[in-house]
Amino acid sequence: MGALPSQRKNPFEAKGLVPGVPLRMEVSVANAVETLSTRIDDVDDEVLSVLVPMLRLRTRPLHTGAFVRATYVASNRRWRFVTEAMGLSPDGNVQHLALPVEIESSDRRTAFRLGTALRPDAVYRVVIESAGDADPNGNRIDATGGDRSE
Repeated sequence: MGALPSQRKNPFEAKGLVPGVPLRMEVSVANAVETLSTRIDDVDDEVLSVLVPMLRLRTRPLHTGAFVRATYVASNRRWRFVTEAMGLSPDGNVQHLALPVEIESSDRRTAFRLGTALRPDAVYRVVIESAGDADPNGNRIDATGGDRSE
């Protein structure tokens, strides 16, 4: 028997959240939303570290406790998550964020999927046939729809 594989230091590596990935962040400030950009510096099992975010080529450190909506692209997919600012490194160059609870993917769509369990009243099958081949009963098909996107 071989040795067990070592546990990953980065729990989100499979989702492309690795050092060097550009990250776009939206933060609510006063009555507006600021869009900031940064790069991931490090991800471990405790904290997500990013370079101090920038707005119009100026650093814009986040206040501790600020909620952040972040998006990034990896493996031809768009990913997004929500996190919270945890503070700055002692030298002020790195912003620490809480690890996200969940990272969602939009899978080549412009909008994210919405998991649903719709049960329509009726779904009909449309078939173009000659008048002699038509089904006189107009049979109904039961169906359930799921995973809707814009």
